[in-house]
Amino acid sequence: MVQQNLSNDALQTSGRKIFFIAPDKKNLPESCLVNLLSQGYETYLIELHNSTEAYDLQYEIKNIATAFPGSIVFFNVSASLGAVNWKKLLADIHAKYSSSLLLGAMGNGSSTEAADFSNLECGYIALDSDVKKNETLLVSMFNQYSAQGRRTMVRAKCDNSSGITFSFDKQAFSAKILDVNISCFSVMFDETVKRLAIYDKISNATININGYRFNSDVVLLMRSQRDGKPLYVFMFIKPDGSPDLESETSEKLCNKIYEMTTESCNAILHGFDVGQ
Repeated sequence: MVQQNLSNDALQTSGRKIFFIAPDKKNLPESCLVNLLSQGYETYLIELHNSTEAYDLQYEIKNIATAFPGSIVFFNVSASLGAVNWKKLLADIHAKYSSSLLLGAMGNGSSTEAADFSNLECGYIALDSDVKKNETLLVSMFNQYSAQGRRTMVRAKCDNSSGITFSFDKQAFSAKILDVNISCFSVMFDETVKRLAIYDKISNATININGYRFNSDVVLLMRSQRDGKPLYVFMFIKPDGSPDLESETSEKLCNKIYEMTTESCNAILHGFDVGQ
């Protein structure tokens, strides 16, 4: 059985990835997943087609188990996928991957479904037409398995276009942004910026996160070294000095981070050949 207490160091630090297989997007739209990301849960949709065969899905699960062991995987067993027999398929998947994945089922709430899949580690969740209610049910279940780990926010690695420019003490600065979450980001300068002290505030910095450009005040939280170069961590702040971004910008950044983490995960899964 997968350890529920996150004994693996990586899981303790980064938490568990959560996959929804063949989701009903009326009851579990991507906006719900963006909301979950803002709460520190790293979730992904795996959409399938009516022609999907059981073998195709087995292969997808094999990739998840190999690339992201310890993940939570939920199957929408109310989805109609050709000749797929969900009860038989999940029994096979459970037999193969119960030591590396936490498995669960979700569906329309029929008593037959609930009985058929109650043996899974994460049980069975009856989805409601109320998306907010579904989100609350999922968060409650995620917390049982410490899905966040020690983090409270999901971090995304940035591409080479990402950076920050600002003026401080009558001098212009620019740096590459390495990674970002909805509250903080890390940057690397070519050389130490000696004038910047911890908790110094920078007004109206121009920030580019994978093509999403905006302006915000930021404050320096910490300095360290990476590969012999100075690494700085900044926190977004509002003009009044309170933490975080303005609500509209924060929402757009959260959507961008969801897009970034999804692209990164898909690149690993779809380019990840674990053999037949």
